[in-house]
Amino acid sequence: MADTQPNPLIDHRLWTGCLFGGAHGTWYAASETRDVIEPATGERLAQVGLARPADAARATAHAAAAQPAWAALAPRERAAVFRRAYDGRRLAGRFRQLRTAGDAEHEPAGVGSENGRRH
Repeated sequence: MADTQPNPLIDHRLWTGCLFGGAHGTWYAASETRDVIEPATGERLAQVGLARPADAARATAHAAAAQPAWAALAPRERAAVFRRAYDGRRLAGRFRQLRTAGDAEHEPAGVGSENGRRH
């Protein structure tokens, strides 16, 4: 059966204006946010949560509470968690590659990559 959960690295609806570190590794609404703006265009790229000391204390408390369960996992199970995180990062990187390739297809002649690098 396929996993139908949205990927938090790609699906911005899961993290926009949020912080990670709630109970059971969840996202929660930040008390304060900041827009990320593309300086060249003025386009709003994202809205990120700003962490305050209370947010750090909350995340630390949740991490400390989760540590005994993590320590109780067999090394193979802990390794599987890291493999899934790596696969998610790889998927996000591939998504960026596809999006960048799609952008390059719509650029005027003479614009785009030179020696494999975009500018």
